[in-house]
This record gives sequence, C-alpha cells and structure tokens, in this order.
Amino acid sequence: MEYLQKDHRKTIYIPELDETVYLSPMSVLEHIKIKTLGGDVSGELNVWTVIEKAQDKDGNNLLSAADKPFVEKMPTMMIAKIANLAMGIEDLETVKKTSETTPSL
Repeated sequence: MEYLQKDHRKTIYIPELDETVYLSPMSVLEHIKIKTLGGDVSGELNVWTVIEKAQDKDGNNLLSAADKPFVEKMPTMMIAKIANLAMGIEDLETVKKTSETTPSL
C-alpha cells in the first residue's frame, strides 16, 4: 500500500476552484466505482473521476456528488487532464506514441 501514500500524489492547479488539487493514484476498486457511476460515456467517467479523486493537501475530498453540475461546467480539457493524471497518464502524446509503436497481439 506504500504506493497509495500521499507522497505519490500528483498536483494540478484548477482555476475554477482557485486551488491546487492533489490526486492519488487510482486503484482498481476506485476505477470500478467510477465506471459504475459514469457508465460507458468517457465524459461522464472523467467527471466522476474528478469528483472522486480531487483532494486537498491533507487528503480530504474537495468535491462530492452534489458538485457534479459544477464539474460539468468546467472546460472539457481541464476535466480530461485531471482524470488522466488520476489514472497515471501525464502526457497524452507519449501515450499515443507508445500505443502506435506497441505491436498488437
């Protein structure tokens, strides 16, 4: 469980919250919960990822389900960036290049 400790969190400043948000690595159980909440729609998955994963510096959740309408009004790219960080994807170009050079089975 050492990997899930606070020192492994990523940070991102969110202007809409006027706050630096901390994101701990997403566990499999968290991913399952978010998929249950968001279904198969990637935008919904990203919104729920932001709601479930955004924390303050002390590890307290910044958002709840009641904040969903607020999060849905945030810029799409900001939501995607936060969700990608929570999933461990920091650079979409690197992910794209890696998937292009990885042979298919």
